[in-house]
Amino acid sequence: MVTKLSPHRIARIITRLGVGGAERYVCSLTEQLDRQHYESWLLCGRVGSDERQWSELARESGVQPVYIDHLRREPGPADFRAIVSIRRLLRTIRPAIVETHTAKAGTLGRIGALLAFGAAAETPRLIHTFHGHVFQGYFNGPVSTVLIAIERQLARFTDIIVTVSETVRRELIDQYRISSASKVRVVPLGFDFAWLKKIAEYRGWLRARLAASERTVIVGVVGRFAKVKNTQLAVRAFAKMVKAKQIDARLVLIGDGELHEALKALTRELEIEHLVMFCGWVLERAQIYSDLDVTCLASINEGSPVCLIESLAAGIPVIATNVGGVADTVQIGTDGELVPSGDEEYFTAALCRAAQRSSWVPSERRRVLRERHSIARMIADVKTIYEEVLCSEAPPAARRIATEGQSAV
Repeated sequence: MVTKLSPHRIARIITRLGVGGAERYVCSLTEQLDRQHYESWLLCGRVGSDERQWSELARESGVQPVYIDHLRREPGPADFRAIVSIRRLLRTIRPAIVETHTAKAGTLGRIGALLAFGAAAETPRLIHTFHGHVFQGYFNGPVSTVLIAIERQLARFTDIIVTVSETVRRELIDQYRISSASKVRVVPLGFDFAWLKKIAEYRGWLRARLAASERTVIVGVVGRFAKVKNTQLAVRAFAKMVKAKQIDARLVLIGDGELHEALKALTRELEIEHLVMFCGWVLERAQIYSDLDVTCLASINEGSPVCLIESLAAGIPVIATNVGGVADTVQIGTDGELVPSGDEEYFTAALCRAAQRSSWVPSERRRVLRERHSIARMIADVKTIYEEVLCSEAPPAARRIATEGQSAV
């Protein structure tokens, strides 16, 4: 008689279900992992007042998130209540693996797991995924120093650390010394690119809204309007380009966030408001990239830039700042240009060159990129990590550290 083994329980925790690559990552894992071997729970907090809750993503993925009301992006007293909720949920789920994503959930989720199990025999393996990091471009120096110190301590209790790009891996190991190289793995983001087949259906919708001709160059910026994205740089570069080169162009800002009004004010200050359209969030990927001629990203810090991956997959060249994992995505020459972070003149010059030449990303390059960022490859990579920690004869890092502490006492 064959005994049927119970699936391994995975508790996946993310700060919120906003519109972003990390959210798609966790929903894809929760939806597509082999349910015969893995049973997943997705725990998440709530979005802020200036963010969009991407409930459609979970619904379309067949995922039913467990919402933790006190888990929020902003730090505050609610963090302690969030830890209590996480601890309670984990003791109910009894997972073999606790997998945390993004900075806030990574901190509170791992603390909650340590409080729930400590050095007990059923202590789960801890895996944390850096979808980038918050050590640059988010906080002032002293705060960043404290966050680095916290991450170093939490890494001691973590079995595997995952990053979404090779550059972020090197930064965590060499620059910030979060963990030793032996503990850090790279799992590039994976996406369903079926939407590429629908681009032709939407061709022309954006030009119609802009009253633009086929010769008009349409520049797109896709993502959150947040400080770290430095969208102001792209807006200023666009303004300089149209004024200096007299290029027939339009700028389309697809997204939203805390800097929405500041960006609108900037377009008025630069006297280009008639050339700029704020689209808000557009969730249909084929619609976003159907009419763009170039996609811009001016970030101060990036993990793995989803908008650039999608743009290149659609054949649209990019202009981006050379930060974080951007260089791991963009191949200079075939894909577009990389410019120094914060360099307005360089960004403007690159944008001028892109606007004055009509080019598409070669089809072979698009194919390679789609394969590198396929969901099938991502799922296979994650399963390899799960098998590594579940089959390890060594005790979970959290239990080992806790036991060592007890022995020292």
